Amino acid sequence: MFRLMRFLLCMLCLLNAVAADDLPATTARQLESSRKAHAEKLDIARAKLQEAFDVQKKKIGMAGGIEVENRIEVLEGLDAGEAGFKESGRLPFSPLMRLAGIEFIKTVAQSERILKQNLEKAGSAALKQGDAELARKLEAERSQVSFCVSSWDCSLKEPNGRIRKWRWDLYSDFTVNPNADQENAYPKSWSFGRDSSRIIIVNVAVGAPKGGFKDTCTIHFSGRRFEARNQLGATYTGVRVD
Repeated sequence: MFRLMRFLLCMLCLLNAVAADDLPATTARQLESSRKAHAEKLDIARAKLQEAFDVQKKKIGMAGGIEVENRIEVLEGLDAGEAGFKESGRLPFSPLMRLAGIEFIKTVAQSERILKQNLEKAGSAALKQGDAELARKLEAERSQVSFCVSSWDCSLKEPNGRIRKWRWDLYSDFTVNPNADQENAYPKSWSFGRDSSRIIIVNVAVGAPKGGFKDTCTIHFSGRRFEARNQLGATYTGVRVD
C-alpha cells in the first residue's frame, strides 16, 4: 500500500505538471522541484525506517534477561508497526523504534512544509492570473500532502461513571484530527516527549487552561496502547487501532 501511495504521488505530480505550465516559469520550476524532492525524501526516509525495523527485531530475538512473554509482546508490536508502515506509512511508537521514528517523521514534516509553501505560492500566482480552477486544484493538492501516521481510540471514565470515548488521529505535520467536524475543530497538535515512551497532545478545547490541555501519553513498550494524564490530573487510556 505504501508503494501504491508513492505511485499515486508520482502520478499526481505528473498530472499537475501539465497545470504548472499555466504558472509563471519561476513558480512552476520551484513547484516541480519541490514535488520531486519530496517524493525522493519519502523514499529515503522509508528505507531508513525499514532498516531500523529489521535491526530491532533481530536484537529482541536474541535479547537475554527479558521474559519470553514480554519478548513475544514486543515482537508482536514491532510486527504490527512494520505492517502498518508498509501498508499505509503509519509511524511506529514503540520505545525501541523511537529514534528511528523521530528521524522519519521530522524528515517527512520538513519536506511537507516546503512542498506546501510552494503549492500555496503557486495557488496565489494562479489567483493573480484569474485562474480559480487551477488555484482550487493546487489547494486540494496542498491539503492532501500530510497523512495520518497513527490512530488511537481513547476512553475516559468521568466522575459520574459515564465512559467518554473519542479518537486521536495524529498526522505527519504534527496536527491532530485536522479533518474533525466544525464542532470539534479547535486547534490540536502533538509532539514527542523528552523520553522514549511519551508523546504530548495539546488540545485547545473550550474551557482549557492557557496553552490548552497538555495530555502526556505514556506508551506501553509494545507501542500499541498508552495511559494519559493532563496537567489538571485527568487520566484516560488509548489503544492503537491502525
